Amino acid sequence: MSDVLGDVPTAHTFLPHCWVCATKFNANLVEERHHIIPRAYGGEDGPQVSLCSDHHTQLHEVGKRIYSGKPFTDLLSGKPDQDAKVVYLGTIACNARIATEKDPNKLQMVVVKLDGPHKQMLLDLKKVYPKKSQPSLLALALEALHARHFINRP
Repeated sequence: MSDVLGDVPTAHTFLPHCWVCATKFNANLVEERHHIIPRAYGGEDGPQVSLCSDHHTQLHEVGKRIYSGKPFTDLLSGKPDQDAKVVYLGTIACNARIATEKDPNKLQMVVVKLDGPHKQMLLDLKKVYPKKSQPSLLALALEALHARHFINRP
């Protein structure tokens, strides 16, 4: 397998080109650093590899399909060396997701879009709790709602 993959990244592999397609980075092709074990699944401090945006997106889509048991070959380019690298990275992402999905200590990343009034509510709360970050204020609000509905019920 390493013959097809070449040098498998096991440590930071920062390159002047995409690890999958070898296209050189420039003003029009910006390097994206992919966490080999995605940050969402515990790879915050783990090794990273240089990828172009197309291959970065592709590997995550392949990983999602592998995870859900759906076919993914329609996402591949038909270039065996490149496809092997994308599937390799997608498989690692899928396995990391499986390994951490039942871990109660795993943090869940949530992106919240706030409209003007809700943004103002968060800013008002920040004045009352100046040492709390915005994510921690949102977590406190979630805890308060949960306690109201589930903890003190007869």
